[in-house]
Amino acid sequence: MSESYLADNLRSLREAKKYSQKYISEQLHIARQTYTVYESGNRVPDISLICKLANIYDVSLDQLVLTDLSAHSDIIADGTEPRHYAAVPNKSLIPLSGANAKSIMDFLSFPEETQLEIREYIRFKKYLLAKEQK
Repeated sequence: MSESYLADNLRSLREAKKYSQKYISEQLHIARQTYTVYESGNRVPDISLICKLANIYDVSLDQLVLTDLSAHSDIIADGTEPRHYAAVPNKSLIPLSGANAKSIMDFLSFPEETQLEIREYIRFKKYLLAKEQK
């Protein structure tokens, strides 16, 4: 199994963002002492909390768990890695900026009905742009 950097990253990211343990624990609706145990590495949060933490710190799940962020001050500084990639059906990769990758993660956090509305809006805007270009 891959080495996890979760505990060290939680501490580094919290300190870089100047968040208190109390603030983070309030965002997660857990006791501050529980969060302290996660930062110390004595316990690992469940996957739903890890997802919430990635969102709070504006990093991807793999960055939070598998990347030593202390060696990547650019990620800690602005919360986005310069490049992310999305796989498409033909198995090629599409480069995404950090902001676009974050937008996709935000989209995926919405309920299915909201995602459907957003997809319909995108198709509508695409239709309007095509109509303007004619």
